[in-house]
Amino acid sequence: MTRRLAVLIALLCACLLVSCGKKEWPEPVRSEDSFTFKTVRAERKAGCLVVEVRVLGAVDNLAALTLQLMEVGEGEGKGCPGCPFQPTRAEEFTPGHPNLIRIGSAFRFTACDLNPDGVYVWRVMGRNQFTNLGEVNSELFSSWPR
Repeated sequence: MTRRLAVLIALLCACLLVSCGKKEWPEPVRSEDSFTFKTVRAERKAGCLVVEVRVLGAVDNLAALTLQLMEVGEGEGKGCPGCPFQPTRAEEFTPGHPNLIRIGSAFRFTACDLNPDGVYVWRVMGRNQFTNLGEVNSELFSSWPR
């Protein structure tokens, strides 16, 4: 009986030692878990801007798209044509948002309540679910009234 008890204690100790050790959450790999924007384009429709973004890379890691807008003109809350981009409005679109449609690796979203006669400078920002990989920003675009 003592031999069985000794074997059982030895097995128990071995199991405990095997399960011990340094455990860490997995770290994202930039080459596998990041994404970029392949194309970004938009169309003005009355007081709305309809934006389509095609994503390259780990599209499933896209946690949110944010449309950043700056109306250009004279007056309070508007930017000047040659000034640095400082968005005065931002609208975030996350999966499940009613104005966000995903088709494969393309996303289409609509932001409304824009001044139909206004000129806007805008960009799209993508947020990765792995926050330490940073954000992805598109280039700046201009949108003119029709």
